[in-house]
Amino acid sequence: MKNICRVAVFVLICFLGVGCGKKSTMEGKALDGKGAPLARTIITAKPVDPLRGCEQVETTTTESGVFSFKGLCPESDYVLVPRDQFWKTETGLKVKSAPAGKGLSLPAPLVVRFTSRDGAITDSKTGFQWAADPGRPMNWEEADQFVRKLKLSVYSDWRLPTRAELRELYDRAYPGGVDPIFQFKGVCAWTSEKKDPATSWIFYFSDGKEDWVSNNFSVVQVLAVRSAKN
Repeated sequence: MKNICRVAVFVLICFLGVGCGKKSTMEGKALDGKGAPLARTIITAKPVDPLRGCEQVETTTTESGVFSFKGLCPESDYVLVPRDQFWKTETGLKVKSAPAGKGLSLPAPLVVRFTSRDGAITDSKTGFQWAADPGRPMNWEEADQFVRKLKLSVYSDWRLPTRAELRELYDRAYPGGVDPIFQFKGVCAWTSEKKDPATSWIFYFSDGKEDWVSNNFSVVQVLAVRSAKN
């Protein structure tokens, strides 16, 4: 009876694709927001369904941003997560591994546009740095004072962004219209641009549109920005 149970367990494990037969391989490339290679970056392949027995696998990119994995469970879902000793990111790419004994070359690169270090978010595409949403809405005067007094990382030259700068962040691929690294908790954000002395422009991350409201409108979120060149 014990031998029968052992055989049954072995067959079940093989059926789940764990520990039996050949594994699969994967190769890809990691780039920043400007298309430059991310060298010496750790890429972790995390199994979406760890109950299958698939193990987490790590590798490091080459100087040209190329990475490769061996020993992946065949035909299994993974999330590729990049990280570095100096920054963190919310970027992740869901992929499906190749069949047993086969290799997969990713058709598109893993792009890491936004990274965070000491609370400052760097946009590698534009060169700007951002502060995450503080989590409380403000009117325009409060928002302007908040960003002018903000000290984050080693920087104190923060300001309200323009409509064009917020428009550059908008990405409808995300539920909130912006990368999760911004921790954006609202629908719209203040800009530095005034329509007249009593009203200012806001940007809606809900749909990518712009409008103007009274400066006393106190349910608008705040994203502070600075030029990384300063």
